[in-house]
Amino acid sequence: MKALVYTAPNTLEMREVDQPQPATGEALLRVQATGICGSDMGGFLGHSPRRIPPLVLGHELVGIIESCDVPSHHPGMRVCVNPVFSCLRCDNCLAGRQNICSSWKLLGMDDVQGTFAEYVLAPVSALHEVPDALPAEVACLPEPVACGVHLLSLASKQEFGSVAIFGAGTQGTLIQILARRLGYQKIFVSDVNPERLAVSEKLGADVVIHAGEKDAVETIHSETGGRGADLTIDAVGRSVTRQSALAACKDGGEALLLGMADATTEIDFMSFLRREVCLKTSFAYTAADFRKAVELVVEGAIDIDPWIEIRPLEEGQAAFEKMIESPGDTIKLVLKP
Repeated sequence: MKALVYTAPNTLEMREVDQPQPATGEALLRVQATGICGSDMGGFLGHSPRRIPPLVLGHELVGIIESCDVPSHHPGMRVCVNPVFSCLRCDNCLAGRQNICSSWKLLGMDDVQGTFAEYVLAPVSALHEVPDALPAEVACLPEPVACGVHLLSLASKQEFGSVAIFGAGTQGTLIQILARRLGYQKIFVSDVNPERLAVSEKLGADVVIHAGEKDAVETIHSETGGRGADLTIDAVGRSVTRQSALAACKDGGEALLLGMADATTEIDFMSFLRREVCLKTSFAYTAADFRKAVELVVEGAIDIDPWIEIRPLEEGQAAFEKMIESPGDTIKLVLKP
């Protein structure tokens, strides 16, 4: 089968590789569409110690079951996949927190081959049926949507007041849509990409801030009468955006950290502690979050269709370079084998 293989930092190659064979309880899926995630880009750049070449990256997908030994899932069934495979036995799994399973695995990481290929394996327990009529480039969105569902589930939601989102990429945009749906009253979005900020504005952000031209923290404090935002979210993971999310948060407010770009960040803990800001981190999603994300995508609640770009798998190298160097207003780039 054809596969786009990560062979060295900044290098992807189309290769012929062996088609995987499903074990008991697994399904062989023919990939219809697969999205490029920010973590895939980190792996491509050589920044992920758990993505070692040669490896097929990718974990956002919709596909068709080719073969399966579980009667409830038949060949021809169209499914998307929860790509975080948990053990289902540890304390966290039994508590419904599969995202922090003691031995979780992910498609396209470690020794698990990913979705940038014609075929991929997945446990039947990870499959979710999706309608045949749903466009493939939309049907592969539940995975990134689930990250936003989980993140916002961690917020107290006592006020549904103001929320400041740092980053207008895929996660920032999806979080903006979900926050508005939940009822947050004033939404700030900060980024350095004016084209993506224009998308945020079209999707209903109340205030967009070009962080290369204006101080985002000062703007948010000014727009909130000096208080700061009730909830702040870092959807990038750079030190500057983490620090900005904490500085833009009101005293006694909440800051949620999702982005994973930088491994370490220096924080002024004296200021942070004195203001009694509640800091939480968010990683991936639970099985319940993923089910909710599938529902949202199927019902049409996540409308980013105008900003999804589709390319053939063979253009994977160029696709990655575009999303890293100059994404423009593309919010999600999807590859099709």
